[in-house]
Amino acid sequence: MSDAFPDVPGALCFTPEQHDAVYTHDCNLIVTAGAGSGKTRVLVERFVALLDAHDDWPLTSIVAITFTEKAAREMRDRVRDAIEARLARAAGEQERGRWFAHSAALDAARIGTIHGLCAQLLRANPAEAALDPAFEVLDENEAAILLNDAVESALARLARSDAQAAALLGAYDLRTVRMILRAYAAPDSAAAVAAMLAGDLDTLWDRWVSAWRDERAAIIQQVRADPDWRDALAWGRYADMPSGDKLTAIWDEILTAAPALLEGADDSFCELAAQIAGAIDLRGGAKTKWGGDEPLQECKGALRSVRDLLKEALEAIGAPPGDLDASALDWLALWGEAIALVADEYRRMKAQQGALDFADLEHRARLLLRSDAVCARYHDEFRQVLVDEFQDTNRAQREIIDRLCGIGQPGAAGKLFVVGDPKQSIYAFRGADVSVFDDVRRDLLAHHGRELPLSTSFRTHEALVGAFNDLFGAIMTVGEGPAACYEVGLGMPMAAHRACDLHMAPHQAQPVTLLAIPRLDEAIAPEFQDKESARRWEAWELAQTIRALVEGEAAIWDRAQDGGSYRPAGYGDVAVLFRTVGSMPLVEDVFKAAGVPYVTVSGRGYFDRQEVWDLLNLLRAVHNPADDLALASALRSPMFGLSDEALLSLRLPEAGARAPLPLWQALHRDDPPLLPPDEARSLDFARDVLRALHDRAGRVSIAELLARALHLTGYLAVLSGLPDGARRRGNVEKLLGLARASGRIGLSAFDAYVRDLTAREARESEAIVEVENAVQLMTVHASKGLEFPIVALFDTTWTRTERGAVFALDPQAGPVCDPPRDDPDDKTKPFAVEWAKRLSARREHAEHRRLLYVAATRAADHLILSGTLDKNGRAPKDCWLSLWLGALGVTPEELTPGEWQVKREWGDCVIRVPDQPPDSSALAARRSEAASGWDHPALQAGDAVPDLPAERPPLLATVPAEPDAPARTLSATQIATLGRVPFSDPLDAGRRAFRHAVLHDAPQPLDPLPTAAPDSGWLARTVGQTVHRALRAWMLPDATDPALFDERLRTYAWEQGATDPASSSAVVERARRLLERFAGSRIRGEIERAKQVYRELPFVYRTGARAIHGVIDTLYFDGKYWHIVDYKTPLVSREKAKENARRYYLQIGVYAAAIYQHVEQVPKTVLYYIHPGWAVHVQPDDWQPALDRLDDDVRAALVMEPDA
Repeated sequence: MSDAFPDVPGALCFTPEQHDAVYTHDCNLIVTAGAGSGKTRVLVERFVALLDAHDDWPLTSIVAITFTEKAAREMRDRVRDAIEARLARAAGEQERGRWFAHSAALDAARIGTIHGLCAQLLRANPAEAALDPAFEVLDENEAAILLNDAVESALARLARSDAQAAALLGAYDLRTVRMILRAYAAPDSAAAVAAMLAGDLDTLWDRWVSAWRDERAAIIQQVRADPDWRDALAWGRYADMPSGDKLTAIWDEILTAAPALLEGADDSFCELAAQIAGAIDLRGGAKTKWGGDEPLQECKGALRSVRDLLKEALEAIGAPPGDLDASALDWLALWGEAIALVADEYRRMKAQQGALDFADLEHRARLLLRSDAVCARYHDEFRQVLVDEFQDTNRAQREIIDRLCGIGQPGAAGKLFVVGDPKQSIYAFRGADVSVFDDVRRDLLAHHGRELPLSTSFRTHEALVGAFNDLFGAIMTVGEGPAACYEVGLGMPMAAHRACDLHMAPHQAQPVTLLAIPRLDEAIAPEFQDKESARRWEAWELAQTIRALVEGEAAIWDRAQDGGSYRPAGYGDVAVLFRTVGSMPLVEDVFKAAGVPYVTVSGRGYFDRQEVWDLLNLLRAVHNPADDLALASALRSPMFGLSDEALLSLRLPEAGARAPLPLWQALHRDDPPLLPPDEARSLDFARDVLRALHDRAGRVSIAELLARALHLTGYLAVLSGLPDGARRRGNVEKLLGLARASGRIGLSAFDAYVRDLTAREARESEAIVEVENAVQLMTVHASKGLEFPIVALFDTTWTRTERGAVFALDPQAGPVCDPPRDDPDDKTKPFAVEWAKRLSARREHAEHRRLLYVAATRAADHLILSGTLDKNGRAPKDCWLSLWLGALGVTPEELTPGEWQVKREWGDCVIRVPDQPPDSSALAARRSEAASGWDHPALQAGDAVPDLPAERPPLLATVPAEPDAPARTLSATQIATLGRVPFSDPLDAGRRAFRHAVLHDAPQPLDPLPTAAPDSGWLARTVGQTVHRALRAWMLPDATDPALFDERLRTYAWEQGATDPASSSAVVERARRLLERFAGSRIRGEIERAKQVYRELPFVYRTGARAIHGVIDTLYFDGKYWHIVDYKTPLVSREKAKENARRYYLQIGVYAAAIYQHVEQVPKTVLYYIHPGWAVHVQPDDWQPALDRLDDDVRAALVMEPDA
């Protein structure tokens, strides 16, 4: 620590770098602040130092822009403390008055996010911005919901119009179309798409051709510079080759072409490379001519190098833009038209509400600040702009900041101060552009600005800082080419403020521990052969490592204790960081089994937590007493605690009744049969509470109703007594706060709000609670800005699955799309799509490395990395574990079971590869929700379950189970799921869906019903399901009393979720039209003329050891043939119905085979598509192959790895 600077009044202890960042006021500065370097303190001190140095500056003349509202609050509090400290020691009345004025103005201080600043600018200039200053700002959740409504409305209009873009609906999957339109409807994105697709599309074609040539030139240059290539050619030039040998002739051809290959034009290189690679045949050569086997093999090795390098180069170059790219140009125009339509609809909806989203704020602020008059006013008003976390800005935000500061204009020196660290740019998914940081650095330096580093870490001790400098120097590299601007090198190495003290903290000599979980031989670890079980083993080893550090009282540095001192580590000093939330439940399970206390700071979505669902189910039951499922869930919850036996007693029919009463009515009847006597009081309590809440529903706000429910049930007290009670209680209190802040008054509106949030996966974090002495589990993104003495990175072998985009607006490649194909098996991609994919992959990989840097540098004392190896003992290429091992110089061959140290200048990295898995019983405290008993490796192998008592009574002897035993009985719904597997992308996703349905004996999770306007996709699905119900009951408009017809349709619609009058009327109206169309169809006539008709016909089809059961919609006999009619609800056009029908070949084949077993005639089969009103006839040649593959397809799905 340097000495204080006595010439600065009230100066604190700064490093020279910090001092320069705080007190350099005469030029624009860009500060690169490494992890733990105290940048927040520097920002606050600079803020106050500016006020100190300029007596005439009001507090509001300094603008501080932070990345989050939380950071803004923290900075405001720190500025307040600093100003109050200055006020307390102010000398003289004048100085006290000045600091008092600053203190009084703090509530008006311009400290906030970029979006908050944009809103201030727009409200202050309503005429220039052409805005009502009373506009509302939509939060991310509200904007997502409104945007989805805009997409659905635009799609409905598009489907009814004759616009060319309507072709997208038939050519692409509707879900994909929705996703793309949502992604590009923001003002700047829509404007960029429109600008790039405006005018002559030949410009795009020329751009693609130019890009292909540039990539080809780069690849050729790499080949020519490759030392293996040059060594192989040199061998051919100088080797003594026998004449007349086949291999000598090949070398003659290569050496003749060598000058052109080395220095010729790119076109001739490709032509010659293809010719040479095809000519190299290693099957010739005579040992006698070459003087033995060794010279011959040396010759073949050189030829093999030449051939392989040329083939790899040609494969990397690929074909130039061709017919597929030309087709893409036409489809790009249609995408542009559809995006513009959605953007207009979204803009209209926002205008109707008088609201702007965050993208609007940026877009309109940019337009406002393009006015020189407005900018001139702010140049005078804003004396300094401070920007924190500048690595996470985008180009729109950069333009706003530049215009406010007048960068490049006279008088702009000393206006701008930005601080950030490009190595910590990890928010590309929110629009952050790491290349902006370097662009601004160059611009400021070109206009006499300065770059300053903050390179002293106050967080981490010397050995761990040395490890970061060493290893990230190898991991974070910058390549060449167009994507290089998104890659970041290590830059200036960090120095540690805290030296190592091996006497007090001997663990500092080994600051890094690496756990690599092997895939041992099945004989040694039979229960740890799949990915999920390997991760459970990984979690167990991590738990034991954490326990050893805590129980061994590893010393950690505590800055808050006596000005800084060492103390023993506790569980509360440990954080486990995850790349994704998917593995968190698994780690929770294992830590609980291992007895390691933990708290999940960010894991499953907030709306997935059971305590939140309990209250939402209560609200839904009170809102709609006919919702038996919600009511049963509420009664079964800890609020009322009724048992399954009590619920069963409520469902038993009354004497003489054929069906049970609805649950709400059963709840209010006297003396339910078979009710357990000790639950009578609980039932009375539930009845009284639900009646009281139902009486208030609709008359009080949802927040008041929730508060009343909590008061009556004592639910918060109940939660406090459960495991992790503080967090559960916090989540419930957060729901109450959400109800108060949502602006929704009625139950229906709030329920809709929550359902839409859940359906659109607008992530809400869980409530934050203070938990003593528990390991914290969180994502890397949630840990940003935090620090922990001990940090563990879990599942460092995680890799992202790359998928090509149907449409994308790439920041470098521009707009690209993958046009539809006539052949669904055609997987070739246009050059532009592959080019954009390569650029995107390189950007993502660069951020992947930056995420590792952020995760690792949260550690102050010790870092742990854990991951699982594959069966070959390797980690996936470019995963965090392989990057770390590569930087250490550890090869896969060295990762053998045992423990050893890799010694470096900064200390040791301990590498541990366990040689024995844990006892499976140690992990059995609580199975993961995703686990199934059928996943047991022994059952998968067809063996008995191990570790059971050796001797059993004969009737309890182990019965070996076949891997497909769970599928001995299948439902028609499961068969339909299996039939869709070949059309899944990737294929394993469809297999997992079938596997989940069979092994868990439950359907896939149902998406909540969105509450969009009647023009939404939800409406189309609901209409289809309503018509399907009516057809099964043969309820047609011309054969049913009109009043009864509408009433039944309303009942069907209500069962599908259309509970409000507007949506119910819309469903009934559209369902009536579709049924009228069916009433005039040929199929209706055939059914009514039939000799025999069966509707909703149950069946059981037995094939081998398998039984399939279900219900056939309609079976009829016309006097000669039997016919099966199955009604289908997908929203497809008539043109696409035949293609869609392929997904149902297996299902309809099962129906046909089941009927054949009874009537000994192969029935004719028809799929009737409700929406287009179109019948597709399916022939036996269509469904028989699918039926023949049934057993193979079942086994293929059931024996796959659960988390493959």
